[in-house]
Amino acid sequence: MRGRSYGVRGDGVVRVGEDAGWAFAVEYGDSTGADRLEEIASGRVDAVHYLPMSARPPARFHYAKNGVLTCSFGIGEEHRRWGAEPDLLLPELIAEEILHPDGSQNFPASRVHYMAYHERSLGVLERRFGLSLPRAVLGEARLPAYSVRGTPAMRTGPEPDHQQIKAWAAALGLTWNDAGGRVPSHVREAWNHIARQDPKETA
Repeated sequence: MRGRSYGVRGDGVVRVGEDAGWAFAVEYGDSTGADRLEEIASGRVDAVHYLPMSARPPARFHYAKNGVLTCSFGIGEEHRRWGAEPDLLLPELIAEEILHPDGSQNFPASRVHYMAYHERSLGVLERRFGLSLPRAVLGEARLPAYSVRGTPAMRTGPEPDHQQIKAWAAALGLTWNDAGGRVPSHVREAWNHIARQDPKETA
């Protein structure tokens, strides 16, 4: 999983842990997980990589097993799939009405639908692979962190636009536990998506 990027280009940090039978690594900045996914998945290992891409959607999903990139697609671009088994999740994507029965994209009709659509797509991945990262594990636990590239400078305080995005999301009926002043990646991605479509909505 890739987190938000701070520090200068070339810096990379990874936080690691274990939950629900999965070892996980949360990457920040210019990290290396995506480049090494097939290597990580060698030796009968399954590896899932999720890249939020909050600044430049779509978010991306990659799944590798036995050293082979098996299935990949962008969240919101599920009709464009690649890998050794590109149709691996096709039945689930159709069942969730993310794709039409013919495999074409069922595009969201509005910004509210876009956020729900994004969550449904992530739900497919969570259920299929048994993924779960509770806030207590990911956001509140003290996880070991390692520098994997450069000399990272991590920001740990509230995000500067947190209150603005929180108010925007609340108007859409979306709230979250924001004790740390952080914006969930899927909310920020929706915010950035709307900002590109209609800048007045986020001004």
